[in-house]
Amino acid sequence: MPSARLSCLIFLMLAALSSAADPTLYVAPDGRDDRSGRSPAEAVATPARALELARALRAAEPDRATPLVIAIAEGLYELPAPLELSPADSGTAAAPLVIEAAPGGRPVLSGGRRLVSWNVLSNGWWQLDVRPLRPFAQLYVNGQRRFRPALPRGGYFHLAAQAPEGQLSTAIPFRQDQVRPEWIGPGVEVLLFHVPFNWSASRLPVVGVEAEGHWLTTTGRMWTSAAPGSRYRLDNVQAALGEPGDWFYDPQTSALTYVPLVGESPATTVAVVPQLPVLLKLRGDPAGRPVEHVVIRGLTFAHSSWTLPADGYSFCQAEAICDAALQLSDAREVVIERCDFRHLGGYAIEAGDGCADVVIRDCDMTDLGAGGVKLGTIRPERPANRCVVRNCRIEGGGRVHPAAVGVFIGHSASNIVEHNEISDFYYTGISLGWTWSTNANPAHHNRIAMNHIFQIGQGVLSDMGGIYTLGRQPGTVLVGNRIHDVSRDRYGGWGIYLDEGSSQMLVESNLAYRTQDAPFHTHAARENRLIANVFALGTNAAMQFSNKPRLGPFELRRNVWLALVPRLVERDHEPKDDVLFERNLYWCAAGAVEFPGGLDLARWRAREPDAEVNDPGFCNPVADDYSFAPNSPAAARIGPEPPWRRAGLLQPRPRPALPPVPRAFPPAHVSPPPPLSLREGFERLTVGQPWFGMIASSASPRESALITEETAAAGRRSLEFRDGPSTAPGREYDPHLHLMVQGYSNGVVQAGMDLRWDNGAMPMFELRDALPRYREGPYVLIHRDGTVESGGSNLFTVAAGEWVRYDVFVPVGSRRTGTYRLEVRRSGAGAPQVYDALPIADSFQAVHWFGIIAHGTNECRFFVDNVTLCIEPPGER
Repeated sequence: MPSARLSCLIFLMLAALSSAADPTLYVAPDGRDDRSGRSPAEAVATPARALELARALRAAEPDRATPLVIAIAEGLYELPAPLELSPADSGTAAAPLVIEAAPGGRPVLSGGRRLVSWNVLSNGWWQLDVRPLRPFAQLYVNGQRRFRPALPRGGYFHLAAQAPEGQLSTAIPFRQDQVRPEWIGPGVEVLLFHVPFNWSASRLPVVGVEAEGHWLTTTGRMWTSAAPGSRYRLDNVQAALGEPGDWFYDPQTSALTYVPLVGESPATTVAVVPQLPVLLKLRGDPAGRPVEHVVIRGLTFAHSSWTLPADGYSFCQAEAICDAALQLSDAREVVIERCDFRHLGGYAIEAGDGCADVVIRDCDMTDLGAGGVKLGTIRPERPANRCVVRNCRIEGGGRVHPAAVGVFIGHSASNIVEHNEISDFYYTGISLGWTWSTNANPAHHNRIAMNHIFQIGQGVLSDMGGIYTLGRQPGTVLVGNRIHDVSRDRYGGWGIYLDEGSSQMLVESNLAYRTQDAPFHTHAARENRLIANVFALGTNAAMQFSNKPRLGPFELRRNVWLALVPRLVERDHEPKDDVLFERNLYWCAAGAVEFPGGLDLARWRAREPDAEVNDPGFCNPVADDYSFAPNSPAAARIGPEPPWRRAGLLQPRPRPALPPVPRAFPPAHVSPPPPLSLREGFERLTVGQPWFGMIASSASPRESALITEETAAAGRRSLEFRDGPSTAPGREYDPHLHLMVQGYSNGVVQAGMDLRWDNGAMPMFELRDALPRYREGPYVLIHRDGTVESGGSNLFTVAAGEWVRYDVFVPVGSRRTGTYRLEVRRSGAGAPQVYDALPIADSFQAVHWFGIIAHGTNECRFFVDNVTLCIEPPGER
């Protein structure tokens, strides 16, 4: 009895030869399903009928020794329902089921319907009654995706206040005059990019607008909150219809309206609307037999659909729950090769629960609503193992779901992802792992090798990598990958990004360059080895270490660091002393290299005796030529033939003849957020939940900042801080909340809140300048005895249980005076008490940070309400 691995190899060899076998069944557009399918003259008309015949043949010939081949002729096959393969369709190692294109053909299995008989309206637009088609949210015209009208055109709006998570109906707060009630009609959706968790977006149906209060009413839940200043836009707005290429589908009347491009004619235009979210399913029995020994070759899968559920769509990362056009579960020893996937609403391929030995090779995937390939799922119970993605081109992703990735590996082990070209995504290229800790998990021994990954992020999302990893993954190797041109919105455009819990991995002989942030970043990761990599031309730094625990060695050996700026590491992101540096080469043409801790080379050599600062000797890195010049110092560390020279497709091949994939989302910087205007009275938030949207920190479970109805300065609710003895040395400032803000650099900043002090508490709120490092600014601190301090002076005392209003006003930028004003309103008092000309440091120039801090070290509490933060532009006041 051969081993499972040997059986798989035999199967793959037979699969590679099977196209030489005579087809068993024929499918052709001019066939008829009442025929036998046993010859071209007897071809059936549909793949579904061919599968029925093949199933009957398999049952009649259980000992079949040759492949059972379904040959599909050139043509378009509009599927009325997904094709499904069950265990009854399984082949054997000697006689696999082969579903392939007939010689010389490129059949298209489409989940869409072609539209004909347009009516031309008096304004030149086209219209069509599309009954009885199902609702749809994508349209393809002459082989290119078209988009629904969105507002604002070419940019984004920004939230005026916080949008909380966890609600059956979410209220989206908009700024005055941003949204008009007449825009809100059937099918309008809001697409919301979350801040601070700016690696995802939620899409929710809009059901109403409260113009007076400036709230959009939606249905559905968001997985997290959205802070003030978060970007959003309205999709499918009929009132915005009018730009060439726009279209609008009215679900109430079933009318589709299209604004044609110049030169388009109803007589010659081919328009397709997708109808099926999944085109082909291979679904085994999780309690019994899998689907196995199947080959799918040379087919094109097109026009899968994605429509917004009635309760909206929101997911935390990588759009990992999106459907795929070709979906496998409990499928084994399956080959998908030389197939095209295009014009999709979700992912192209998913090898999900219980899959094993699935090979995906030589495929092209383009114009993807989500991403390319998913291996494994987010459920750990039945991982997918031993799958291969090789020599595939995956590009033009995230056109509906911007946070999708090129290749996603969830709970899945022993996979190989190699020699692929992945480009044009708004988030990560390859995402590997689904555990945010160093606990054992099903993702391990994965090999990510010789992939070419570029044009990632494009300024739309944040916190991404060309390759991104999570969790403990012993035996996982990242080797020979070439990564470049990674750009982000707010932060985090990295080349290789080892995120939460990433550990026990080898990162070797990769090339990462031209990234907006460091080409290499590790966050809360440990026990990894970085050997003989080239990290080059990071805009802000060469390397970055954040939140790294002292839990084991982290090795950096024989790497080459080519920096754009002398400072190798961003301040506050420097390596701890358990990171081992050995024989690394450093260079910066812009000046002397500044090592971590601000050290020069002489002092750094106390930590890394064999460190070298020298031009690495690349031929022309500015022009992407990282070959070695004669006597290159880099070659001595990397080796003369680094594997990243072979990164990408094994051989060049032409792209499918398609129009270019249009961009779906502009970079965030086209719509810079206006200065934040924060006004939070907590009335719309839920008792017992945090103030989502603020970045929270606590040192123990006994410390918290949660919504309460125990007391309030106005209304019914406030925010209660509970403090206690710190369990972490140096964390006496926890719990605390803070918010990073933009646009507070010229004018007068106002920050304030109602605050109720209780005995023993030490509440504080503060403004800081944070570029390039924190500089303290205006603050209010109440000591344990009730003494109120601001500007370095004790000003007055408050009584326990008394609500007091504090407002600080600080001029910044051209208005800067080096002082600020504090206004205090006590209960029952008339005019505020004013403390003017309170001093701040000369280095304080602007406001980038706003925080509320509990400085107590004993069991105590305090309450805040009606928090405000805003800026008056120059010229006002």
